[in-house]
Amino acid sequence: MKYKLISFDLDGTLVNTLPSLAYVGNLWLQGLGVKPVAPADYAFLVGRGSKNHVIDLLKYVDYPPYDAEFLQVQWQRYIELLKNNGTYQVQPYPGLVELLENLKKADISYIVYTNKKETVAARVLQAAYAGTGIDFPTIYGDKPGNIIKPDVTRLLAYMKEHRLSPAEVMHVGDTNVDMQTAHNAKVTATGVLWGFRDKAELQAAGADYLVQTPAELQRLILQNI
Repeated sequence: MKYKLISFDLDGTLVNTLPSLAYVGNLWLQGLGVKPVAPADYAFLVGRGSKNHVIDLLKYVDYPPYDAEFLQVQWQRYIELLKNNGTYQVQPYPGLVELLENLKKADISYIVYTNKKETVAARVLQAAYAGTGIDFPTIYGDKPGNIIKPDVTRLLAYMKEHRLSPAEVMHVGDTNVDMQTAHNAKVTATGVLWGFRDKAELQAAGADYLVQTPAELQRLILQNI
């Protein structure tokens, strides 16, 4: 059956945000008097939403025990830093512009389904894809009242509104959370190997397909047209 909708993760899938995530994370740690974490290590500390990211960073640097009030304050501090610095050195992965252009030509819709703060996600995509002619009319991210991935409430609502069956939808991402998201929605789970995580994680999470490049992803999507 022809795919009619591609749901994309953002960080590590549509946009290389690792420089920004490391920059923001290390600014935040600096405020706590903690030494910076190597940028490459952030690839394994993201993907579960900003609050979980703060918790995981505190654990990673072996921060002393803290209470719920401390966590709330530090989470909000991190969010402010992210709002002000979230577009730092962001750029699309090579081949993504062409892929999205060809999806449009094939009349295949796409949305962004991310655990990034929704307002930040919109700014990141605008900055990364500036001047390319690519737009992102539908972005679902973390905001008050919503549950983050692997919850699929909003994805299923979109599918219902547009009368799409699970067989017509693919979710594309670079982490085990994305593969679980796809399984929860009963849609095709495709893992990308240009992102933050490795083949073993995606396979263990039950990826239906693994792709090395956007060109390979394009062939997979368009194969039934």
